[in-house]
Amino acid sequence: MRENLKTQDSTYIGTICSLFRFYSEVNVKYMLTRTEINMIVERFADITGQQNDVVMNTKQCAKYLGISPGALRKRVYDGTLPYSKKGRLLYFSRLEINQYLLGGQTTNIAL
Repeated sequence: MRENLKTQDSTYIGTICSLFRFYSEVNVKYMLTRTEINMIVERFADITGQQNDVVMNTKQCAKYLGISPGALRKRVYDGTLPYSKKGRLLYFSRLEINQYLLGGQTTNIAL
């Protein structure tokens, strides 16, 4: 059992290393933005079943999207971006943001 886990870990690490080498080659050829690379990585994680969600605040989400915090708030209040609200604070799921960017669906949750 323990050897099987080590094999799976080394296979997973090898896949990730290959993926980063591939992204480096693609990025040199096509000059992808950080957001596009992150979306590709999230898509890879979705396909392989290795989803890793990150909860972001307004400042982090604006930086992730490459827009100003004011532009992010405008999109939130227009209802164009998915978010969760707890009290006065807004939180964003990276998976939901990527899903919105790829599919255009919004989900707003008040905690």
